[in-house]
Amino acid sequence: MVLDLSIKEHMQLALAKAGSSITVTSVTDLIAFLFGMITTLPAIRVFCIFASVGIIFDFSMQVTFFVGWLVIDQRRIKAKRLDGACCIKDEGPLTKSCSTEPYDPSVPSSSANLIGNILASKILSKLGRYVVLAISAGLLVGLCIRET
Repeated sequence: MVLDLSIKEHMQLALAKAGSSITVTSVTDLIAFLFGMITTLPAIRVFCIFASVGIIFDFSMQVTFFVGWLVIDQRRIKAKRLDGACCIKDEGPLTKSCSTEPYDPSVPSSSANLIGNILASKILSKLGRYVVLAISAGLLVGLCIRET
């Protein structure tokens, strides 16, 4: 079970799942902006330089600083310290937010149920797909009319 893992194993699992996506996205964005730097338009060249530096900085912060803060937060959670006032220790049982019901991680929350089951099934149905396409086409047509 995921809850029984150590903090190090949690971070390894999280980075194994998300790290490749973060890396691929950052590298492809960086390559696109690096190619944009060869343009003759000075404003676009400066923007691409700025964006490239931002992507490099963002990637380095995600794999170092952000992961470090996640480890610190996991230690706080394991020590049962409150998130708003981490110097205060909560000795009571884990409860749901704004509720006295006990927290069970295997039971999905109402928002997860709404988004994961109800909303997703409506959007992915045949009618839902047509509605999404119609809205997207309507927005595109509206933008094209506005620009002419």
